[in-house]
Amino acid sequence: MAELVENCPRCGADQITFDVLADSMVDEEYGWQSHHEIFSVCRRCGRATIFFVKLADPNHQRLFRERNSILTKVQIVNDYFKERRPVTIRDTQGVPSPALIPANIAAIFNEGASSLAGGCHNAAGAMFRLCVDLATKGFLPEREEDIAAPPNRNEREKLAFRLQWLFRHHLIPADLEELAACIREDGNDGAHEGNLTQAEAEDLLDFTIVLLERIYTEPGRVAAARQRRLERHNPP
Repeated sequence: MAELVENCPRCGADQITFDVLADSMVDEEYGWQSHHEIFSVCRRCGRATIFFVKLADPNHQRLFRERNSILTKVQIVNDYFKERRPVTIRDTQGVPSPALIPANIAAIFNEGASSLAGGCHNAAGAMFRLCVDLATKGFLPEREEDIAAPPNRNEREKLAFRLQWLFRHHLIPADLEELAACIREDGNDGAHEGNLTQAEAEDLLDFTIVLLERIYTEPGRVAAARQRRLERHNPP
């Protein structure tokens, strides 16, 4: 029987041995690094935990393609797999992030989507609001002399005022303005009062998706199409 040595999230025991009872490959990166979920039981408390693990060495990729391959082919899981952690609410399937957005914003969006899927509405709202905050900062002029009515300190530092300034100067599509007004209120409630409802969190999700698609996804797809056209008409 395969064994895994990890901290037990159920009883708190440090570096305790788990008996592996089943495993399944759930994903892959880089064409070789398989991701697995391992169903295991703590030898101290007898409670079950599902661990998520990643293969450490590409030379072992062919060993672990079938269900229960870890269970049948490995004695000590730690010798073959890294980034071991318990499966938690963050692994709940959420709404995928919009395409072609920056990696840091995608990571924040995914955290918000996982929080929303797990019923953590305030946490989800805070993450979606942070996505909007980061995405809109790039629209502000770097130098005040570049524009006749530059943003003041509040408009630069506070999201609600910044959105008003961006709409006023037509830097964000006008058809989003009405939605943005309620989004700002929802975001502020979640950040300061801790009383965001599921409906309000879903409003934030919708606005965040639309805004990110307008800012990143649509221009990125146009640029990709333009590049493909150039390559078709100018072959190497």
